[in-house]
Amino acid sequence: MYRAAWIFLFLLELVLGVFIVILFVQSKDALPQGVIFVSVLGFLLLTVDWIRSKET
Repeated sequence: MYRAAWIFLFLLELVLGVFIVILFVQSKDALPQGVIFVSVLGFLLLTVDWIRSKET
């Protein structure tokens, strides 16, 4: 259950990241800074969680 939820979150974050990059390339003013910050923070948290799961 935990693994499936984690994979879903990771894929969601990946899609969100690609979407944000596309929007950012099209026009720099399209996104508020908060959206980018939350996305990057979420990705970092998922990465840290993945590294910790690999250690155990």
